[in-house]
Amino acid sequence: MQQFIDALRHDTTRLLTIRDLVDVLNAIPSNRWTGLITEGIAALAKELANKPMPVPDLVEWFAEWANDARSDQRALLLLTAHRSKGVEFDHVVILDGGWDRPSKGEDPDAPRRLFYVAMTRARRSLAIIAEGQHPFVPQGAEYVLRRAAPTVTDAVARPTALYQVPDLTTVDLSWAGRLKTGHRSLAAISAAKVGDPVHVLRDGPLWMMQDKQGQALGRMARSWSPPEGLRFLRGEVGAIVRWRKSDNREQYRVHLHRDVWEAVVPELVFG
Repeated sequence: MQQFIDALRHDTTRLLTIRDLVDVLNAIPSNRWTGLITEGIAALAKELANKPMPVPDLVEWFAEWANDARSDQRALLLLTAHRSKGVEFDHVVILDGGWDRPSKGEDPDAPRRLFYVAMTRARRSLAIIAEGQHPFVPQGAEYVLRRAAPTVTDAVARPTALYQVPDLTTVDLSWAGRLKTGHRSLAAISAAKVGDPVHVLRDGPLWMMQDKQGQALGRMARSWSPPEGLRFLRGEVGAIVRWRKSDNREQYRVHLHRDVWEAVVPELVFG
């Protein structure tokens, strides 16, 4: 989005059509994020049709659209029943496990009330999964579907993988801002693209991100560490964000050597 907006601002006196916006976007290397901007252009096309729009108005429109799009659900969302309070979804699946056991200090009817909260999050369809008898769903009704699960013996290895999706809280966003001009990592960050492979390596008490050439791309947050009992399988550049000196607390700004910089946010897989 930053590249897209920078290209629009190249000449703020222009009047651009939807065709012009598509040409601007096509000049940016395609990745998982450019597809979202395509959706924004399509939404704007419904409003503009063939009419042009001034660049300052376009920048403002995409800022508002991006803010709304950030809250849209675009995939499977996994969350607890407690966290689902106050929101609704078209389709809800309630997983099995623990519905008959109140938490410590709760009254015996608390699980039933929580289950009611989970059920009422659904707007269009609700599916409840249970192994055997469910404490709150009667057996034998016409809406109950039975499926036989295949038997898996203890001798069969079941590989598991833990995915850590791009998350700003897992990285030190100010790391590149503290590097002096000419540092090799700044050039490596500038050349990095979404999807490029990355590796995480311990550097004393902290963890660093490196590209395939072994050049540091960033530092993980002090609070981050690999999942216990799992080993690093692979990683890639999940996103590249633009961070500013003004985004940091005032007491830390004295250590920053630039006003704006880019920070790599990885997607990591452990198993």
